[in-house]
Order: sequence, then C-alpha cells, then structure tokens
Amino acid sequence: MEHRSARAQSRYSALRLTAILGGVAIPVLVTWPGPMATAAAARGMAAILGVTVAAASAVEGLFRFGERWRHYRRTVEALKAEFWLPAQLAGPYRGSSDRRHAFPAFVERVEHLPREDVEA
Repeated sequence: MEHRSARAQSRYSALRLTAILGGVAIPVLVTWPGPMATAAAARGMAAILGVTVAAASAVEGLFRFGERWRHYRRTVEALKAEFWLPAQLAGPYRGSSDRRHAFPAFVERVEHLPREDVEA
C-alpha cells in the first residue's frame, strides 16, 4: 500500500500540474501578439494544449488518483499505528497479560482494515 500510495500521488500530481499549467498557458498563447504566422502557430499550440488539459482532467476524474492516494495513505498510517499498540500493550490490548495473548486480537483488527477497504 505504501508503494501504491506513492504511485497514485505522483500520477495525481502530474495530471493536476499538467491541467493547471496548461490552463494558465492557453490564454497567453491565444492572445500572443506578433506576426500573423507566429500568432497562428501560437493558437494552434493553444488548441493542442487545450486538448491535453481536457485529457489530463478526464483521466484524473476517471481514475481518481487523488482519492486513491489519500485512501492508501490513511490505510498505511492506520496499519502503522495498529502495529505499535500490541507491542506496548496499549489501547484495545491493554487487558492482555503479554504480547503473545494480544496477537490473536491484533490479527483480527488488522484483517478488519483491508475488509473495510474492499467494502468502501
């Protein structure tokens, strides 16, 4: 999940950055002053950039990399936090006499996290 989180974050950032920078560049290209040939080329580049921005936004909307990134990150952090509780006999493991007796409850709680993930 750590790897998936990083991958989703990088894809989300790349797509959003493409959409933002492209969206900012389009008005500049459309209003580019200069000789007729240069202005026509700038408008052509603006059209291509507009399609690229729309595609980047559509791909992000379809695959929801931002939501995936945040979801994986929350799950990873929950698993990390759960890992330390039985080691310290804290939280729900407080009543256990030792770590060995806390282990079955730990396994059950850790198995519950991915189940919630699938249901969501």
